[in-house]
Amino acid sequence: MNKYRRKPCSVCATEYQPTTGSQWRCPDCAAANLRPGPIPLCGCGCGEEVNWKKGKWNTYLAGHHLRLNNPRKKGSIPWNKGGTSAQDYVCLQCGDEFSSRDPKAKFCSPDCYHISQRKPDWGDRPGFTGRTCSSCGKPYTATSGPQKRCHDCIQSGYRGTPTKCKCGCGEDVNWSDRNKRWSDYVHGHHIRVKNPNADGHVPWNKGNVTLYDFVCGECRHPFRNKLKDAKFCSRKCYETSISGENSHFWKGGVRTKYKFRRVKGKLTKIHRIVMANYIERPLTQLEVVHHIDEDGHNNNLPNLFLFHCDRCHQHHHRTKAPKYYSYGEVHSQV
Repeated sequence: MNKYRRKPCSVCATEYQPTTGSQWRCPDCAAANLRPGPIPLCGCGCGEEVNWKKGKWNTYLAGHHLRLNNPRKKGSIPWNKGGTSAQDYVCLQCGDEFSSRDPKAKFCSPDCYHISQRKPDWGDRPGFTGRTCSSCGKPYTATSGPQKRCHDCIQSGYRGTPTKCKCGCGEDVNWSDRNKRWSDYVHGHHIRVKNPNADGHVPWNKGNVTLYDFVCGECRHPFRNKLKDAKFCSRKCYETSISGENSHFWKGGVRTKYKFRRVKGKLTKIHRIVMANYIERPLTQLEVVHHIDEDGHNNNLPNLFLFHCDRCHQHHHRTKAPKYYSYGEVHSQV
């Protein structure tokens, strides 16, 4: 038994038995794809016919609802219920005149709004045209803000002729991957010159500061600094001067028993690396490398002997066996 009541068709007004709750026309009208009544006009008053969507006629054409106030917004007046009258505006994108009740209307349709939000072409952007390539010297149009070379030089990898250092030493400067151009000075040579715009001052000081000549206390190279008591030319020289016995944390020094080397991120004893390279295979965890002169820092191959287990190694130390095999015999035993 059908649970839905008979109702009139919204197209031909004849009664029919619906099979679903959302059915709004009879099967004959559905088969012929008939729609109710004449096509209504757009509610904005433009006089154009609206489209069919989701079983009913739309109230507006696409985008025409922006020409009127929103009837669902609290405090606004529906489009045809009186209130604020529509005013004439000029679209900022296409220049056409349109009417709207929105006092802040700027565009006649969503299409014009979206077109106005698009980024202009690279050639129309200010500052992107008329640039000079730092490599070949030709004018080009950039596609990004930090771009300093033309597309031909970027694709071919051409960097141009290296310039000379501005300090007057005559050496060729290096290419700066960060700035995408040739540097002005060789590394460290910028401290040899003064600012040509201000006598006796360097560019990075930006003030009336005089440079003084010093000799580095670590590397003994001359350098210039604005401080009157400068002792070192760089951070590296300063850290070297306070390391080892010169450090105030120095307590006589502690010498480790063995030397280590980092292999694949792991600290490994050097004497095990030397023995593994000699026998041409990695050592097992049970094998022990013994120093004949019992000096853990003497990792020369004639001074190393390979025990197959730690028990044999400990037995050798307990008995103090005088018999030693040469490193050549070790390879034959392994």
